[in-house]
Amino acid sequence: MLLRQVRGHAHVPAAMPAAIAAAAAAIRGPQQAAYEEAGFTRRSVRMPSGEEVSYLSRRSTTDPPERCVVFLHGMTSDALGSAAAVVPIASRQPPGVRFLVPDAAGHGKRHAWAVRSSWEGLSLDDHMSDVEAFCAAVGASDGTVPVDLVGYSMGGATAFALAARHVNGSAPAASRLPVRRVALLAPALLVTQELYAMTLSVQRHGGVERCVYNYRTEAEAEEMLRLVGYAEPLC
Repeated sequence: MLLRQVRGHAHVPAAMPAAIAAAAAAIRGPQQAAYEEAGFTRRSVRMPSGEEVSYLSRRSTTDPPERCVVFLHGMTSDALGSAAAVVPIASRQPPGVRFLVPDAAGHGKRHAWAVRSSWEGLSLDDHMSDVEAFCAAVGASDGTVPVDLVGYSMGGATAFALAARHVNGSAPAASRLPVRRVALLAPALLVTQELYAMTLSVQRHGGVERCVYNYRTEAEAEEMLRLVGYAEPLC
């Protein structure tokens, strides 16, 4: 969900167009059904901050798991909205692989927690620390089970930076992740300070509807949306 600042406080912007809202609502049920059919269940865990974090989990058939896959979704999405990307990936994994899909900080069911006070946005380091805390809370960072990171867009940037931090040993020992592999889907790796400032400005002034993506044709944009898991009505 996109936010804008008004006198230091975060507010939800004007409602999205009715047709898009209706399409989004219509696909939540099928997304949930797809997860359930693939063996995922909705769970939650309490973070050190006290926040209750929702996530989708597919248990491993072995104890301990052979490895753990953590999927990090993109900006404005959530764990449930990532079904079309996650389920095909999970279906290709052996039953001994644990699969975790958390809501990112400030997204999905975590929105209310993020905006209870003045909200200045979350940095890449904030997102990395949040994933580390989540993995520790669910027991995925004890060092005994290899971790594969899969990230889309914003989640891709987080996964990329996390892998670098943990592979080169610069992460705190208490939150060390045994990263084995990283898969990036359209990762947001070219976000400069200037672009970040522009994005915040657009959000604060309610101009989100004027943003465009740099595809040469509508067909290219539709192809990319399908690739990363958007439902057909939204494509």
